[in-house]
Amino acid sequence: MEPGDGELTPNREKPYVAGGGGDGDGRDGEDRLSALPNDILVHILLRVGTGGAARTSVLSRRWRHLWYLLPELDFGPEADGHSIRAALAADESPSLRRLLVRAADVGPRRIAEWLPVAARRLAGDLFLVNSTKDSELIEQAQSQPVANISAPKLEILGWSTTNLDQSSVNFGKMSYLKGLFIAYFYVYGEEDRNHDCLRLLQHFQFDAIPRLSILLTYFPTINGDIYLMEDKTVLPDIVFLNLIFFSSGYCIGPSLFHVLRMTTGVRRLKLELHDHYKREFCGSDYVCDLPPNWTSEELVLNSLREVQITNLRGTENEFAVVEWLFSWAAVLKQMTINFHNSITVSTARELCEMLLSFSRPEISMKFYINQGSRKVLYVPED
Repeated sequence: MEPGDGELTPNREKPYVAGGGGDGDGRDGEDRLSALPNDILVHILLRVGTGGAARTSVLSRRWRHLWYLLPELDFGPEADGHSIRAALAADESPSLRRLLVRAADVGPRRIAEWLPVAARRLAGDLFLVNSTKDSELIEQAQSQPVANISAPKLEILGWSTTNLDQSSVNFGKMSYLKGLFIAYFYVYGEEDRNHDCLRLLQHFQFDAIPRLSILLTYFPTINGDIYLMEDKTVLPDIVFLNLIFFSSGYCIGPSLFHVLRMTTGVRRLKLELHDHYKREFCGSDYVCDLPPNWTSEELVLNSLREVQITNLRGTENEFAVVEWLFSWAAVLKQMTINFHNSITVSTARELCEMLLSFSRPEISMKFYINQGSRKVLYVPED
């Protein structure tokens, strides 16, 4: 009986093989994918991520070390220092344009296993995020070995870790560095909380780096904590300053003033405002408004031309900061406000009126509100 005349017949066709050949239907079992040039396969592996690319090494000898050729690598907390070093030290490995390592409670010894090797290959961006839960690791790290890092071609350095002693990692010259990202700098806390961030800033204090990003964070409760911004006394020579605030509802004015006082030549300023704790926003008489002289001391930002503020909610403290920015930046040409996604059109109208009352005729004001998942330009009615 022929198939299709009422009786079910088993399917004897060969299973589909990705990239198979034959008549072009991919059903003759031939693996044509592995025959593709390395550059095409690397492009494919980039789309599946480092973890997925590494798992292809079990397919055949052809794929065993193919993922080592990726120009971008992203390692999660499950990757140990030895495996990261093996991937970075492969003879056939090209220059890296991006390396992201996300670790958890990792000390200097494990980081030193791979960081010097990474530095030699990097010609782009390095991001190290080390999430620490145990504050005792800071004390334990003091007896750990030193890693000497020389990455002359590195363009962007991102450093987010709190458990490395000041002497654990020595950075060499980075002549091509275009961007530096540092997290977390605690505005209030214990005396040595920011030692690692301060060490990085001191290292680059005499360098001209186009862009500096600092994540400043506040604990939900700061009563009795030390104000730590005074420890920050030096910054690199920068053009674009990006300050990310995890403010917990506290006043950011004093810390913003302190940073701007050290970077009076900055041309572009971006403020990202984030609040992850549900609490009432503090008033001007609260402890977070210290030191009080930030509103009375003179600050002149004669080079600041452009300001962008993201996630503005329209609180009293935020409006005070905006008003002071207009006062400090006498040659400001443009201010862009991206409202928080909770701001409705009617609320945006009221906020725009207040913001425009602070502005000057020569300043171009742009406002953006959320519509679904998109930011759209909001033009206030005359």
